[in-house]
Amino acid sequence: MDRVSGSRVVRVDAHDDGVNRWEITRLRPGLALRPSIASYSDYWEVSGSYTTRREMPGIEPVLIINLGDPVEIIGGNGESIRVEAGEGFAGATHTRSAMSRSSGSQRGVHIHLDLLT
Repeated sequence: MDRVSGSRVVRVDAHDDGVNRWEITRLRPGLALRPSIASYSDYWEVSGSYTTRREMPGIEPVLIINLGDPVEIIGGNGESIRVEAGEGFAGATHTRSAMSRSSGSQRGVHIHLDLLT
C-alpha cells in the first residue's frame, strides 16, 4: 500500500506457502477513468509448482499489461499469442476457457473494464 494512496486501494490479497507466492492489489481508478474502467489490479507471482493455468470464462472485458517475463496465452479457439514485457492484450466476454503459460513468474497490471466499454 505504500506505492499507492490508501484511499484508492480496494483490497490486497497475498499468499505464500513456501512454493508459490503472489500478491494482488486491487485499486479504484482516478475519477476521469471511472466511466470506462471499473478497477485495476497490480499483481505479481512466483510459482514453483506450475507454469500453466486454466483461465475460466467470464463476462468481464479485461486489458492485461505484462510487466515481467513473457507469457503465452492460448485462447478458447486454440490460437496462441506470446506477450512480452511492455506488451498487452485485451480479452472480451467468452464462453470457453483459455490457458496461460509462464516461466513460473509473472508481473503486470490487470485492467477490469466496464462491460459497456
